[in-house]
Amino acid sequence: MAKPDAGTPPWFRVLEAARSLSPREDRTFTAAQLAAEAGIEQTSKSRPSQIAAAWLSKLVRWGYVNFAGKIDAGGIRPTNSYVVTPAGRTCEVTEGCTARLARLVSGVRALEKARRTPKEDAAFGALVKLADEMEE
Repeated sequence: MAKPDAGTPPWFRVLEAARSLSPREDRTFTAAQLAAEAGIEQTSKSRPSQIAAAWLSKLVRWGYVNFAGKIDAGGIRPTNSYVVTPAGRTCEVTEGCTARLARLVSGVRALEKARRTPKEDAAFGALVKLADEMEE
């Protein structure tokens, strides 16, 4: 991938590129077009279109992209084309379980450090507040 954005997961950058290629359900795109739009770079073992095809298989499995059919792209074989689903158009990045667990563990460790000190009540209050935020 070219120019990773801080905090944005790679799969979401690929989905955003797919959204720009398929702004409506009647606009399809190929893995090669997605690779160019997402700025996917070649590795020692894979071409950009192969990497984009791997991302597309995940996006199809997650319901964000659908297989639209085969098209003649001028090669030896027909090429798969895809379209972004309504779920793929509205999807937003949310905090994952790993990040939520890390925040919770951090709060527990802060309370552990503050035990038997004057800061214990404040640390306990902060942990309860964190738990309330995570429940929402």
